[in-house]
Amino acid sequence: MYSIDPKRPVDELLSEIQQAAIGGTPGLMGAVLTPFATLMVKLSRDAEASAEKMERLTRRLYVLTILILALTLLLLVREIAKDAFEFYEKRHPQYESGHHSKQNHGVNNEQKAGEPAVDPVAPSPAATAPPEKK
Repeated sequence: MYSIDPKRPVDELLSEIQQAAIGGTPGLMGAVLTPFATLMVKLSRDAEASAEKMERLTRRLYVLTILILALTLLLLVREIAKDAFEFYEKRHPQYESGHHSKQNHGVNNEQKAGEPAVDPVAPSPAATAPPEKK
């Protein structure tokens, strides 16, 4: 009789269905239905395994999309905060951060071309000179 093992290859099941349809007895419909039912069970199991694999891949894709979205939002917030801070500093120079104030301090104390360097901490030469005698 026919084997009903759904683990057999599809080609073998199809050839068995064909032999039962061509060479089977006219009154015996079960000869064709048994291998056909076995083929349907095999295809159903294969479709279920494929659906499970596709579901796993879809879940991983969702997780990856959410991670990329979170990273993008984090970088966007960082850039907006940086721009907002710079805008605030431009409008309120008295609240400049240490980095910018050091840069501006260096700009204010730069010497002009041709002038000798003056140390802001050292006393001026006029203050240290001895008093002139009359």
